[in-house]
Amino acid sequence: MPSIPSTQLPEARTKTIWKVLNALGFVLIAAMACWIVESTTSPDFALLGWRAVWFPAMPTKYLMPWPHFGLDFMFNFAAVHTRAGGGNPYQLINLSFAEPRYVFPPILLHLFSWTSLIEWDMAREAVDLWMIILCALGTVAGIGAVNNRYSLGVTSVPASLVVALFLCSTPFLFELERGNCNMLILGCIMAGVAMLNKRSTMADLVASLLFAIAIWIKLYPGLLIIGLLALRRWRVTTLTIIGCFLIGLLDWALLAEYIPVLRQYAEKGGWSFANHAHSMTRNWDAIWSTLHLPIARQIPAIGWTLLAIIPPLAFVSFRVFCSTRRDDLALLLLLWITSVATFVPSVSFDYNLIFLVIALLIAWDASHPLWLQALFAVQLYWLQPFAIPFTPTWLTYWLKLSGVVVVALVLVRLAGSNRPANPNMTQ
Repeated sequence: MPSIPSTQLPEARTKTIWKVLNALGFVLIAAMACWIVESTTSPDFALLGWRAVWFPAMPTKYLMPWPHFGLDFMFNFAAVHTRAGGGNPYQLINLSFAEPRYVFPPILLHLFSWTSLIEWDMAREAVDLWMIILCALGTVAGIGAVNNRYSLGVTSVPASLVVALFLCSTPFLFELERGNCNMLILGCIMAGVAMLNKRSTMADLVASLLFAIAIWIKLYPGLLIIGLLALRRWRVTTLTIIGCFLIGLLDWALLAEYIPVLRQYAEKGGWSFANHAHSMTRNWDAIWSTLHLPIARQIPAIGWTLLAIIPPLAFVSFRVFCSTRRDDLALLLLLWITSVATFVPSVSFDYNLIFLVIALLIAWDASHPLWLQALFAVQLYWLQPFAIPFTPTWLTYWLKLSGVVVVALVLVRLAGSNRPANPNMTQ
């Protein structure tokens, strides 16, 4: 009698487990939806129970003119309206934030230009609409993760559970609460990988455009170029670089004003070892303090950050470069590289880690050894949204770094395997 592959579902007990996990996914989605709906319909228009989460939800930590849901969205909303009124958002935006100038790349003024159709006194409704869009994109991203798990041949998991784990994770809830735009980057990456799989000239052009847009939205995804090289997609790599150049050229006037604003914003820095931030550049002195290696402070923090990330980037990328499963690993590799890139900017909040969440959801497999399963389990400590009392901030930081390591280990393992696609994905 032939043996059952490790990825196949046994008939009786596993079907019961599947149904339980499927139901659990829907319960989590329903609970999260009720929480957000109750919060958005509350008089404060802010996250209910904000004291219990890892990140500083509005209006708890800042004295802002918009102490509600969607602070980052309102930054874009105000900048678009300033520009529509003939003003320059890189000099002064209509809404008096603590940072009075627009600090995002010019491409976002175009991507959010639709908000100029919404009147200023309808800002709350605009935030509601953006939150709905983010949830829809999050659902699609979760389903895309399930499809990628199928191509990798890993253990079958109900799509409802994968979607629920993503939507209920700390990075996504933080993204939703602030109305940030990382989901646009994630959407561009996932759609770009889908185009890569078509292997046609037109598909490569579309993929290159999507990757170029993703890079310009927040700049740090520029490291995606390394991933495209590892995938041996030479034409897409070239077209992506050209696309980045053309986008910058088309927005040259705004770009010239954006660069000094970006430089000043970066120099202000962010939080060191905060539960809601993870910049390696910003935290470098504190990192070496915990490791008792103060001599490392003699080199600029950005230099040490690059020295820390380049070797693992090169090693993992090389393993994928040599693998026969490059097409299957494309999405996981690009998500991992983007996750690593989020540790480079001096200001990097944990909503940037939505790429790591999706990567972890793709990478988990029941056949992983026990020690690797333990590393996956540890990630739940910070991925679940409710802050655990008396947790040292340095601990959550190292846990986030360990998540990056976990995905890297899985990439290396999968790059050396020839596992077939999972035949039970739709059960």
